[in-house]
Amino acid sequence: MNADILKRVVRAIAEGSLADLDRLAPKLVEAERKEIERLLKLTLSAVRVAEPIAWDRLVKDLQGASAAMVVKAAQNAAKAAVLVGNKEVTQSVLDEAVAELKRTDLLSSKEQ
Repeated sequence: MNADILKRVVRAIAEGSLADLDRLAPKLVEAERKEIERLLKLTLSAVRVAEPIAWDRLVKDLQGASAAMVVKAAQNAAKAAVLVGNKEVTQSVLDEAVAELKRTDLLSSKEQ
């Protein structure tokens, strides 16, 4: 995530500036989205990825997840593709990996 944005958020919190926090909120959300997409693509960089991939939809589904969970979803998709004999990671395999992650890891952590 952009270090400058984080510094500005910390400063706004320290100063108690709600107006600054309100202005920075959309920038934080956008920075999170970019980081999720970057992590997905980086994790999948060693395998072939079938086009088209709806990166925006995957990012939206993974918002709020930790970086470890984002990487885990991409790794699970790559493993699933290999196990069924596919040479490429497809949209459907990525969607299923994200859905499975949400069903197990994210839901169980929210229950705790």
